[in-house]
Amino acid sequence: MSSISLGLLLLAVACIVLVYGFGRFRVYPNNLKVVARLNQLARVARPGVHFAWPLVEQVSPNFPILHQSEEVINLLAPTTDNRTVYYHATVHFDVVGDDKQIIALLEDNCTAGPAAIRLHAERSINAQMTGLTSEQALRSLADITRAALPALKEGLAPWGLKVTDLFITKAFLTRQV
Repeated sequence: MSSISLGLLLLAVACIVLVYGFGRFRVYPNNLKVVARLNQLARVARPGVHFAWPLVEQVSPNFPILHQSEEVINLLAPTTDNRTVYYHATVHFDVVGDDKQIIALLEDNCTAGPAAIRLHAERSINAQMTGLTSEQALRSLADITRAALPALKEGLAPWGLKVTDLFITKAFLTRQV
């Protein structure tokens, strides 16, 4: 074997070792990683060992899929006595969707998921406050939360989110004008 052939062989082995060494990544249990190819979300990596092409694909940090929460603030609900109840809610959820749902959830700089959570939380809670006076709404927050939970679960299921709990953390009235 000539010295040029040996050099090329060593160079090829070195390239394979470098690509394999820098391209491997691990996803831990109860986490996901998203792989972007040329700045476009390409695929979701589930727990295990995976490969991404160096310089072509970027891998996100671990993204927990269980026991997530999103605080939804400054929601408002009109009442029958012409006052508005402002409230904050916290939605607890697990990410259970398929790869397409998760990529759709994370696109647009991660704004789609929180926007969907806010929209469905506000709709489901406000539906339960319809027909109540402001005092009734404030006195029955636990009942409103319990009644709103099934609608919130149904609304977020298409996003690949399994809602585990809903809490109204703050509620207060506006002044009458």
